[in-house]
Amino acid sequence: MLTTCNADWGVAVLMEVSTGNIKAISNLEKSPSSDEYIEGMNRAVLGYEPGSVVKTLSMMIAVEDGIVKDVDEVITTGHGFAYAGGRPITDSHGVASMPVREVIERSSNIGMAKIITSRYGDNPGAFYTRLKKLGFLDPMNTGIAGERPPRIDSVASNRGGRIALSRMCYGYSTEIPPLYTLSIYNAIANDGKYVRPRLVERLLGEGIDSVLPVSYVRDTMACSPRTAEIMRMMLTNVVWGDHGTGKLLRNDKVRIAGKTGTCYIIENGAYNTGKKRLAFCGFFPAEKPLYSCIVLTCYPKQNMFGAASTSGTVLKNIALKMFSRGMLNNSSDYREGEHAPTKPTFFASGGQRRIKNVRDNLGMGSVKYFEPGNHKSGVPSVLGYNLRDAINVLESAGLEVDFNGTGYVVAQSLSPGSTLRPGSRVRLTLNQ
Repeated sequence: MLTTCNADWGVAVLMEVSTGNIKAISNLEKSPSSDEYIEGMNRAVLGYEPGSVVKTLSMMIAVEDGIVKDVDEVITTGHGFAYAGGRPITDSHGVASMPVREVIERSSNIGMAKIITSRYGDNPGAFYTRLKKLGFLDPMNTGIAGERPPRIDSVASNRGGRIALSRMCYGYSTEIPPLYTLSIYNAIANDGKYVRPRLVERLLGEGIDSVLPVSYVRDTMACSPRTAEIMRMMLTNVVWGDHGTGKLLRNDKVRIAGKTGTCYIIENGAYNTGKKRLAFCGFFPAEKPLYSCIVLTCYPKQNMFGAASTSGTVLKNIALKMFSRGMLNNSSDYREGEHAPTKPTFFASGGQRRIKNVRDNLGMGSVKYFEPGNHKSGVPSVLGYNLRDAINVLESAGLEVDFNGTGYVVAQSLSPGSTLRPGSRVRLTLNQ
């Protein structure tokens, strides 16, 4: 994806929902000496302004604390919100009004700012206190070098503090490492249980065999199961709702839930509106989450510029590849009626009676049986061998090997037991 959109760098983190086990981290950046991408700095634990992916955290607090009592309540958004005399907050997907349930789906800056300032506007510092109580500002102690906690300021109860609060709640004026953002989405996927991300689940060594228990941030729960359920609905609608910013991620294999995020990059103390960091954070399968994932793409310059078409697409491809390998509690993507039922051919060598018993008990189809060669000298027989074992036997005997087909050896050009001339070439024919 980085190559396709010519981005500066990217990071992706995949985590297991129930345990917090970090299953994979990838960091790629442009090589200083070429246009190739190389493994780079671990940006998963470094702070960046997160953009709209942080709205999920703000909305979770609003639902949990009763600021939002009815997700169907309509909120007036208009075409701008000039809070505390600051520069008007706007929406890129602006409408005059929307129910609260659509604030995340539509990624409404105005809606999120109105909700949070309705509770914390008179005391902006209390929002910082709420995040601290949650444990979101604590060190995660994942064991990853260079890990930094989020930087979210406790602002004063004045005009400047109120303006800062109205920006913080939708992703600006903060620095949050991707792994911390992911931890909140993971908690929502995990019915509110706030597991601590970790790299190590077991210690093995001489005299040591210790499984480390799953640990939690602060008071175990980031939110109630009911709040988590509401948040999962909102995040699912980002992809599957009529107004979702992540509709590009729909597919017929894995139902994805999550949130897009776009943030301008600060250069020389000001936002450069020509440079963006694009994020997608979510989990899958949406109906019963097993994995959570966050992806950041920094400064794409061509072809694709949206969060869904870059970072979101990476997450979707991860989910689809895991599905194709049966890693999402799915046995297969086989659909009844697509193919006529068939019984596989069984390639075997060994005692024929034993092979017949195996075939009958497993309901196998036809058997192609190969009598193993019992040659004390000459060319070895590899009929019925898989390719790797066949090559090992023949090359150990000093022969060069060519082959065609796949599966198991059904014919060999040099007859078993014939005169062995080291350096001779033998051609194998393989069949499924």
